[in-house]
Amino acid sequence: MKKLFVFILVGIFLVNLSSLSSGEKSSQLKTIENNIVIDHAGGNCAVLIGGATKTPDDRTAVDLDIGKAFRLFTDKSYSIMKFNSEKLATKNELKEVITTWLPDNLGDECKCVIYISAHGNKKGEVWLNYQGQMLKANELASWLNEIKGHYSICTVILETCYAGSFIPCLSDENRIIVTSSDEDSKSYYFPSVGGFFSYSFFYALEYPNQLEISGSYGEAWDYSESQIDKSRTKERLIIGLIKQIFSKIYKPPNVSSWRIQNPQIDDNGDGTGHGTNKPDTLPLGGDGYLALNTYP
Repeated sequence: MKKLFVFILVGIFLVNLSSLSSGEKSSQLKTIENNIVIDHAGGNCAVLIGGATKTPDDRTAVDLDIGKAFRLFTDKSYSIMKFNSEKLATKNELKEVITTWLPDNLGDECKCVIYISAHGNKKGEVWLNYQGQMLKANELASWLNEIKGHYSICTVILETCYAGSFIPCLSDENRIIVTSSDEDSKSYYFPSVGGFFSYSFFYALEYPNQLEISGSYGEAWDYSESQIDKSRTKERLIIGLIKQIFSKIYKPPNVSSWRIQNPQIDDNGDGTGHGTNKPDTLPLGGDGYLALNTYP
């Protein structure tokens, strides 16, 4: 009788413990699940991250960037997790999304995309939210390394200042790293269109026929990279000319810094991004072969 009583008590304890764990998990994932806007479990997946901003114009530009990415990957039937001004990500939420949600929802041999539009710095960090949390390049790399066996190709697209500072950490086999700028240059935007780079990049992916291209990530990089100088305001053009003159006076002849914004790409896993300070065409410096053959 005593043994039966003890057995019943243990059973009740285990049931309560199980319910508690389930409840805690449900509570922790609630805010994340609210950001799942498209769910096609078992296929390709995209995580779209809009960071904190300093001004209303910044906010408008970031939301436009996220909107362009959302439209593209919706059309391509991706499962999508989106963070923008309606709900900014915390670092713990983002880790949960990348290390748990992505592998749980990716299909066999499917692709994943991480798109970030935010303020960045030369330390390889982007500003996530108004609690002051910064997403570091090595943190994102660590999370992606945890799920390497779950995707065929992972494409990371960064629309941030000094975005190239992420490349050494993120670079790996079967990864395409696309950045709107190198580690030394800022990224610019118009409030009416969003980031210069992202505007042209997503246009090329969404409307390749109008550009007479096939719509690969590599071709989109080529097109967007070629449009950077055409997107500059008159004031930035003047600054660029001053820099060009300055570089000729104080630097060797083969070094120029006339370009305000310098996009980069890395897809061969060597940790080095490529993209010169003038319009380029892939492949370049060993990079571009994977991107030219990969489509959203």
